[in-house]
Amino acid sequence: MLRFSLLCLVVISSSLPAFPQIASQASVESVKQAVTPAPIAYVYVSNTANQIVGYAASSAGKLTAIPGSPFKGAGGASMAVNGKYLFGEGNANIYSYLIASNGALKQVASFNAIKYNPDGAYGFLNCLFLDHTGATLYTLIADNDNDPYQAFKINKTNGELTYIWSGGSARGNTTPMTFLGNNTFAYAASQFYLNPYVFGFQRNSNGTLTEIANDAAMPAEKPGDVYLPVFAIADPTNHVAVAIYPEKGAPFGPQDGPELLASYTADAAGNMTTNNTYKNTPGVAVGSVNRMRMSPSGKLLAVAGSAGLQLFHFNGASPITKYTGLLVSGPVSMAYWDNANHLYVLGASKLYVFNATPTSVSQVAGSPYTIKNPSALIVQPK
Repeated sequence: MLRFSLLCLVVISSSLPAFPQIASQASVESVKQAVTPAPIAYVYVSNTANQIVGYAASSAGKLTAIPGSPFKGAGGASMAVNGKYLFGEGNANIYSYLIASNGALKQVASFNAIKYNPDGAYGFLNCLFLDHTGATLYTLIADNDNDPYQAFKINKTNGELTYIWSGGSARGNTTPMTFLGNNTFAYAASQFYLNPYVFGFQRNSNGTLTEIANDAAMPAEKPGDVYLPVFAIADPTNHVAVAIYPEKGAPFGPQDGPELLASYTADAAGNMTTNNTYKNTPGVAVGSVNRMRMSPSGKLLAVAGSAGLQLFHFNGASPITKYTGLLVSGPVSMAYWDNANHLYVLGASKLYVFNATPTSVSQVAGSPYTIKNPSALIVQPK
C-alpha cells in the first residue's frame, strides 16, 4: 500500500504543468524581501514633554522608530521593564505600560505610591528598579527626611501594582538597589554627612526586603582621606562594583583626585568584603559618577558621569581595571546593555550606541541619535 501511494504521488506530480524556472526564483526573492529580521531589543527614552520615544534595535545595533512612537505617557526620570510591562514614574504615581509584540506601548494602569510613604504623603519618586524575576517593582522616595524604599507586587495579567513594603531608610540616599545573581541579596551605596555605608537587604519570597547587618568596610584609604560610596552595581554572580568619592581633610574637605572604583564579594550570608586598597582602585575620567551598569557577561562595567562615559574591565573579586578613555564627552545620565553586546548611552541631547566586548569597542553606524529633552533611558532585550 505504501509503494502504491508513493507511485501515485510521482505520477500526479509529473502531470503538473512545468513553470518557468525564472518564476520560481522571483517568488523566492519576494519571500526574502518580505522577511524582516526581528529586533534584538527595544529601546525607550522618556522626555520632558510626557512622551516615551521607542526604538527597535537591529542585530547590528541600528535603531528605527517603533510604529506609533512617541507614545503619550510619563516615563519620568526613571523607567523599568520586565519583558511584558514598562513602568514609568511621575512625581507621585507609577504608570504601567503594556509592551506589544512590536514594542509599542499602551498605558494599562497607574498607582499612587507616595501615599504609602511611611514618613507621610509627601516627596517624589526617585528611581524604579526590579528584582531579577520581574515580579516585584521597587522605588525610592526622596522626601528630605528618611528617603525610604518601597516594594510593589506586579499583577502579571493587567500590570496593576499592590503595595507590600517600605523600609531601608537612609537619609540622603538617591540610588537604586542592585541584586546579586541569586536574587536573594540586594545592596545600595550611599553616604550622608560623612557616614559611608554599603547597606544590604535580603529578599523574601513575597518580594519584601529585610535589612541585613552588612558592615562593608571601605577599601584601605590613602592616608588622610575618607572614602564615601556613591553608587553600587552587581555582576551576574556575587560581586559588586562600588563607586567611591575620596575626600581629603574631612569633614567637608576637598575632593582628593578622581572618584574611584572598588570591587566587593558577598558571601553566602550576604556579607560583603573587599581586598582592594587605594593603591589598586582605578580612578574614573567621567567626573561625578551618575550611574553604572554591568554587562550581562559581568566582564565590562559602564560608568556614566558628569563628564562622559567610560568602560572598565570588571574582574570579580580582583581589582577593576581601566579599559577605555571617554567614549562620550559631556554629561551622561545613564547607560544600559542589551544581550548582544550593545551599550546604549543617554547624553544631554543624544542617544549613543556602541558595540562593546572585552576586546573591542566601536560606535554603531548612525549613532548618535538626536533626542529632544530626554529624561530617562531603559532597554528591553528580546
